[in-house]
This record gives sequence, C-alpha cells and structure tokens, in this order.
Amino acid sequence: MKPTKGLVWYSPSLKGWLKTVSKKAQREAREMWDFYCAQWAALERRQLDAADEADAKAVAAAIQTAIQEEVDEYVQKHPVGKAVQCRRGCSHCCRTHVDVYPQEAALLREVAQWQHIPIDEARLARQAEKTVDTWRELSREDSACVFLGDEGECRVYEHRPGNCRKYMVVSDPQDCDMHARPGGAVTVFFAPHAEVMHSAAMTTLGAESMARALLSTLDQPEQLDDEQDDQHRDDSAGRAVAPGVAMGPGRDRAHQHQDQDDHQDQGQRHGATPGVARG
Repeated sequence: MKPTKGLVWYSPSLKGWLKTVSKKAQREAREMWDFYCAQWAALERRQLDAADEADAKAVAAAIQTAIQEEVDEYVQKHPVGKAVQCRRGCSHCCRTHVDVYPQEAALLREVAQWQHIPIDEARLARQAEKTVDTWRELSREDSACVFLGDEGECRVYEHRPGNCRKYMVVSDPQDCDMHARPGGAVTVFFAPHAEVMHSAAMTTLGAESMARALLSTLDQPEQLDDEQDDQHRDDSAGRAVAPGVAMGPGRDRAHQHQDQDDHQDQGQRHGATPGVARG
C-alpha cells in the first residue's frame, strides 16, 4: 500500500497543533509523516509477503512500541508531563469511540484469547452501529470498551491500541466523563511526534472502528499454539519490535520547534499550557 497524499487520518490534537506552529515545523511534520507512512507500509508488505497472521500482530507490536517510546520520552522531558492525570482505574476515556488498524485488532483478539478475556460480542455489535458522532447514543454500560475490567482497569494494557497510548489529560479526569459532564472541557497533553507516527499508521494501514474491526476478527478461526503462547509470555511487557523500524527525520528538530512554539503561544490557545490542547 502506497502512502496517500496529505494527512488523511489525523487526530484533533494534531490538527490543532499544526495550526499553531511555524511553516517550517509544519514541513518537518509532513516529512516525518511521509517517512512513517513508508516505514509502516514496508512492515505491511513483509506481512503480506509472508502470508502469516503472526506477522500482522508483529506489525502492530512494532508500531505500538515505537509510539509508546516516543510518548514516554516526551512526557518525561516536557515540563507539563508531570501534570498528566491519567491513572489506573481512571477510565472515562475507555467509554469513547476508538479507531484501530486491522493489525491492532488481530493483536487484541489474540491477547484476549491468550489471557482468557471474554469478549462481549453483543456489546461490540451495538457499538459497531455507532460512529464518532452518534457514540453518545449508547448507554454508559454499552459505551464501555470490551476490555475494561470491573475496577476500571484495562485488561489488555500492555497491548492497548495506539489511540489509547497517546491520549493523556492534564485537566480534571472527571471532565472526561461524557455521560456525567457532556460537553465538558478536557485539556489534552499530547506528544506531536507520536501523533504523526500514529496518524501515518492509521492512514497507511486503514482506520476502522475498534468494534467493527474486532467483530471481523472474531469471524476468523482461533489459532494459538504453544510456541505463540510462549512468545506472548516473553513479550508481555510490550517490548516486541519487528525489524526495520527506525525513527524518522527531523525528530530532534520537531521537539525543538514544539518547545519554541509552546512558549510563544502560551496563553493564546484558549488558556492552554505548553504541550496541551483543548479537547
């Protein structure tokens, strides 16, 4: 699959950030986007050439690991990173519409099988009928991710989708509750480079509602042999990376421009602080 022209799938946070930075920073972000489109397309070609479902899961693991490393580094280095409020059990964002690419859905299905996590197919079917715009029509129970535990924990945390990995807030977590506080203002802390990496993956590999993508994988026969089970035990910390993944051009420059533009724009984006965007 060839990278398409333009940012076809990109998050509101990335869209907002691109409007605030310099033309030079925008060009560098586009260079990164083109680079990662090529990287993820190369991973997909190897997967298709191998005609092996295990390679699809390796693609997802590689991309997720790369995104997580970027997010962790940015949170650690950015002064606002210490203000991130997301904690175990804080799960309001686990009741929102989430898109994934096919390889992520395949990985989630296998992890659920390996960890013996039951998947509520009836709830998935109800979720699959909704879009981003109609998601609020679901009840609080039906809007919950099928991998959300009874105590608000993510049962597939080490293998969670890229959309979940990069979403962090610095405002009151209760504002994320779309049922109790509909239309509440949420202040999102985001890592621009991770946003570009993820948007490139979603554009290149194809974005789809997680509910619909998971339902598609459930129609396929389940296969998990002893060797795969051992592989999962070894990689349970989320450290599996497929070969050929490299960091894109302009990575350091992107951080430099982000810091410069953050200081220039502080207080001019609806009260947003550096590294943050209003949701």
